[in-house]
Amino acid sequence: MRSLRQRLQRIGVVASGLVLAALAAAGGDGLVRHGSFEAADAQGQPVGWSIERRAEVEGRAELVPQARHGRQALHLVHANDKGLWVRASQDHIQARPGARLRFSGWVKAEGTWEVWLYEFLPDGTYKTIVLARGQRTDWQRLRQVVTLGPETRRLKLSLIARPRSEAWFDDMRLDDLDGPARLRVPLLAAAPALDGDLTDAAWSGAAVVDDFLRLGGAGEPASQATRVRLGVADGRLWVAWECSEDRLDEQRLSAAPGWGDDTVEVFLGEPGQAALHHLGVTPAGAALSQVIEPEGGTAYAIDWFSSQTRRDSAAPPELLPCVGAARRGEGRWTAEMAIDLRGRGRPGATWRLQLARSRKVADLEENSTWTLTPGERFLQSERFGHVVMASPIAAPSPERLVAAPPFEAPRQARVVPAPRQCRWTGADPLALAGRVRVASRGAATAAARDLLERVLGQDLGLAVERVEAPLEAIEQHAPALGILKRL
Repeated sequence: MRSLRQRLQRIGVVASGLVLAALAAAGGDGLVRHGSFEAADAQGQPVGWSIERRAEVEGRAELVPQARHGRQALHLVHANDKGLWVRASQDHIQARPGARLRFSGWVKAEGTWEVWLYEFLPDGTYKTIVLARGQRTDWQRLRQVVTLGPETRRLKLSLIARPRSEAWFDDMRLDDLDGPARLRVPLLAAAPALDGDLTDAAWSGAAVVDDFLRLGGAGEPASQATRVRLGVADGRLWVAWECSEDRLDEQRLSAAPGWGDDTVEVFLGEPGQAALHHLGVTPAGAALSQVIEPEGGTAYAIDWFSSQTRRDSAAPPELLPCVGAARRGEGRWTAEMAIDLRGRGRPGATWRLQLARSRKVADLEENSTWTLTPGERFLQSERFGHVVMASPIAAPSPERLVAAPPFEAPRQARVVPAPRQCRWTGADPLALAGRVRVASRGAATAAARDLLERVLGQDLGLAVERVEAPLEAIEQHAPALGILKRL
């Protein structure tokens, strides 16, 4: 049995690593933590959100399965005429002063609802921005781009149900448009069927990207919605596209498919490689692929329906194997891509990714991307997102399995007052029993905080109390935080 000192040291190292990993690969909800409402605490309330209502208000906040995406959504109910609201808020959201932020989310309501963003200034005052408000609605997409003031210190996001109203919220996001987009691509339960039909259950656990922006860098949304799902299965990156289109009959499609057609496109940079893989699919299901050298020249290109190749160098780089399929339906077209990544990139490495749509109908061309991209070209690698691909974990061989030792109830010790000043008697190492206050600041610390709470609570037998306090209060108690402070 390892000593308590060794276990605490390991916690510190692992938690610090998680902080770094979160900084490098955080992306699920952008600046907002748990904006998809898939995680609940011991009381069934949404993790990362505080629920606010006055005593005279009849209302509640709950996680329910009536979600727009995923398993759960947040449901706020304000059942009487008392008070101003029932609201769920997330405070201490970190953002750069002067940053351009994109807010997005989904709402469904019976009655009046609102979404507010508070900008806190150095003198303790704040500005209120109403991001969205409305009345009764089925699921409605929310989008807004705001520019923060030059002295903004932190943000608070509030979701509100007004008196005699109820509202459902899902997929709340705040993204810094000028910073690199980050995404973690999860493992899918199974490989989807490659047929252009996106109703396959395998897509249910995929990462989702939408809110495409027009080229030019102004932050204008594309005129036609584009939604992309990504996942890893069988050593391949699977990409599903859902493209709204109100002019399907005018889509530009040629007899010999090429990049001049209406296309959806993936730019993918391998870890440690300068060249980029450029992959695409047309509404007719034609898969296109080429390798782009760092200078921007094409080294090798091939389209799926032709044996023709084009070489600008004697030794063309190896193309990523890619196959695609597409379907056209009422007011939209869909596509699927399977990109073979076997043998490429080490687990946990960061890839460069851009998702793009080149909409071409009749004489109109509208180009849009996942990340904010200035100029008139997709190929601006400094604006690509940073992506980490999930890797399957191999099952251990039977001969390496060993039986776990029998459980021994922990004895007790006392913490006085910092975790490094633990005293106990006896020759054997002891687990602790008592209460520990866990405080953190910054979005990137959430993963480390969750790990510490789990290990301190489940492994060491402590009653763990999460401190929800202003940053000033956390700093005031810093001497008592010990190892937590060093994260």
